[in-house]
Amino acid sequence: GKTLAKRLLSHSKNKGYFGDLNVIASQLEVDIPDGKSVIDMIVKLRNSATHNGTINPDSLREYNGEWIIPIIEQKEVFSRLLLESARYMIMTLVGHDRDSKAIKITGSIDMEFD
Repeated sequence: GKTLAKRLLSHSKNKGYFGDLNVIASQLEVDIPDGKSVIDMIVKLRNSATHNGTINPDSLREYNGEWIIPIIEQKEVFSRLLLESARYMIMTLVGHDRDSKAIKITGSIDMEFD
């Protein structure tokens, strides 16, 4: 079987929300390092919790998740990022996606600025 990381990456790319999770992070002013993603963060958190029964700086360091430590230190923002990411992923499981929920405009639009 595939690893959790491969399954989540595959699902997020197939459903088209891979980059959206990082957009959520940037809107919350969470700095995800280059080459990393919110999916990577979720997998590191899971690995840390599964292997040690807890998520803390020491367990994250043990599983190469040191880059997540500054994120978890922002408790309120971290919680919101996890909840919004989970909500987004769950919505794709029930058939919703960004394109189907977006407002689609056809035709022309007149805009006036006073």
